[in-house]
Amino acid sequence: MNNIRRGWCPSLYHPMKTGDGWLCRVKPPFAKLTSRQARFIARSASDLGNGFINLSQKANLQLRGFTREHIQQFIPLVKNENLCSPDALEEGKRNILISPLAGIDPSCHQDTMRYAQCIQHEIIENETVKFLTGKFSFVIDGGGLFPLIRHHADINLRIHHDQWILQLGHAKQVIPCNLDNCVKLLKQILQFCNKHNYFRLLHQDYADQFIRENSCSKQSYTYPTSIEKLSIGQFPHGYHLGIPFGLLHNQDLSLLADISDQYGNSTLQLTPDRTIILPYCSNAAHTHLKSFITDKQDPRLNIILCPGKPYCLQGMQPVMKDVKKLIRFWHSKLQTLHISGCAKGCASPLKNPLTLCATPKGYNFILHGRANDESLYKNLDLEEISAKLITYSEMK
Repeated sequence: MNNIRRGWCPSLYHPMKTGDGWLCRVKPPFAKLTSRQARFIARSASDLGNGFINLSQKANLQLRGFTREHIQQFIPLVKNENLCSPDALEEGKRNILISPLAGIDPSCHQDTMRYAQCIQHEIIENETVKFLTGKFSFVIDGGGLFPLIRHHADINLRIHHDQWILQLGHAKQVIPCNLDNCVKLLKQILQFCNKHNYFRLLHQDYADQFIRENSCSKQSYTYPTSIEKLSIGQFPHGYHLGIPFGLLHNQDLSLLADISDQYGNSTLQLTPDRTIILPYCSNAAHTHLKSFITDKQDPRLNIILCPGKPYCLQGMQPVMKDVKKLIRFWHSKLQTLHISGCAKGCASPLKNPLTLCATPKGYNFILHGRANDESLYKNLDLEEISAKLITYSEMK
């Protein structure tokens, strides 16, 4: 295992040191778990870690509290369950976020999974991939009930007005594509990155340069003005469960595996919203789901946070403890509150309506910004925050 560097992306082969041991990331292929795999993860979290599992914004699982020795035991077990790539290089590059309801929701484009498989195959076979960073990623958005419009990667394949487009980063000029030319375009993009030593493609200028150098067809892309998100609770193709603050205990995951066997199709689908979908799960499961969020009005759905102190080495305040005191003061149903243990803002790199960023003396109060942005108020204690949360949420 290599030395841990601050700011990188941990993986199974390269874990991260945290305040409660080592954090080990498992990236289930296309974010899907069988009930058997879910039980394996739950058992491993209990036997080798401290029992806690974070859901990430990339639809990965982060098992906490490992020792280095336990990680070495864990890796071959994960391989046996087909939950990882065979080597560290391939595992680090396999960052593919796919529409969670691909193959389940008829309104999600039927070719969504085929595009994802093409991308994954190219990652395995193309030597150029090794020059990219571990943060280089892909989004495959087939639309439907769970669109990924709010999620961006270096390379985005999206269904737009019944046509697939390829978008680099946040670019407004996109390239029409189909299954026949998708791999060719991907090869060209990887060669482009290698030629110019570009490790990420998030900036608009890179898209313009690529289109120009490769004489690609292009069209303008406008983001939808409103995006309807799949509600929490039962829906026509299963159950969509909120996970309080994206944190599972091993017993929770074991329970979901049992429920998926008894009431669903024995699979669990992870999402980038830190929620879990039980495909084809019947309403009869409702009485067994009390540990999870099934009410779309639950205020916890609009709070994003990291573990904070003492679980994170950079954490400056006990976020998990403090949120329990603050949640009753957060009444805004449509606004997102981000509570960050430090200015890195790992739980949400996006601008949010309200962010509380921990400092050694309290929390900074930031409107419409990120954790490291300028704050309206500095070093507030919990009592001061509570009063401002009431005022702020009532204004919305």
